[in-house]
Amino acid sequence: MRMEIETKDDLIRHFMVVDPYKVVLDFENDTSFYTKEIDIEYGAFKSVTLGNHKGYYRSAILLDGHYIYEINKIDGGYEVILK
Repeated sequence: MRMEIETKDDLIRHFMVVDPYKVVLDFENDTSFYTKEIDIEYGAFKSVTLGNHKGYYRSAILLDGHYIYEINKIDGGYEVILK
């Protein structure tokens, strides 16, 4: 299962959190916006929450369970692969 994330911004860090299981990606960009939650219901991917912080913004991808994940740089952004 894979998901593409379109962005021109650099990935600062990524990690997994549990309860509930989420893949968290931080991108470098000092932007300002209100937190948004988007339901996606795409296989193991359930929703994405976007929030801004000082100097970066965060994308938290809610999963339906525990997976090993991989992040790859691709043309136009990044891909998240679940194993």
